[in-house]
Amino acid sequence: MKIVSDFHDYYDSVMIHGQDSDITFVRKPLQYNIERNLDQYPKLIQNIAEITKRPNPGHKWYRNHIELSFKNKKSQYNLYPFRILFCGEIYPGIKVTESKINDENSINHFFYDLNEFISFTEENEILLKPGKYIRDSEFQKNRRSYFEGYSVDKNYLIENKVSIAIRAYKHIYINYNLKDFGFYKVMDAYSTFQTLNQWVSGTLAYPPNIMIEIEDKYRISAHGFDPKYGFRKRPNK
Repeated sequence: MKIVSDFHDYYDSVMIHGQDSDITFVRKPLQYNIERNLDQYPKLIQNIAEITKRPNPGHKWYRNHIELSFKNKKSQYNLYPFRILFCGEIYPGIKVTESKINDENSINHFFYDLNEFISFTEENEILLKPGKYIRDSEFQKNRRSYFEGYSVDKNYLIENKVSIAIRAYKHIYINYNLKDFGFYKVMDAYSTFQTLNQWVSGTLAYPPNIMIEIEDKYRISAHGFDPKYGFRKRPNK
């Protein structure tokens, strides 16, 4: 597969091992800042926003407990949820921006795994706890649910040739740089390229699960049946 793009992503390096020039993925990025009223945006963005909306109960957890700031003696931490739509699958993640006290530089940490995220918050004294009206058992259940990936209805994605989309707080990104969201923690470069290649060359290239109905008269003629002579040998002219 050949990728046409004005930026470099981490899986592009796989192309040095060879490209199939008959398959081309045009990676043209788009970005929209979205508000509650989605009617003002193109239909594509409206649908991507709906597709990447986290189903219950996971959204309750990050809505009430993420997108917050925490401080300890060394650093300040800002937490942001996001969801990546990649080749028909949703991958929920959290970005943690760490800013050292008295240091202008910051470090981004990306988490796609609940246990890894919990370990990080505990090590850095980031306290996530149930809100005022949420029981602890519900909080724990919602926290587990948030990190569970899920499949979506692929028909719309196929019809509109959508391969990569990201929902990050109030932003929708199409064909954006996956490296900027630490997606290499989910798939290595080779796996990402191969998954995208199969999606673009296979799933997007042909309508899925379409059964072509052929009338019986065409089926039997394909096997040599002639309406006048049947399966007998036709006379020589």
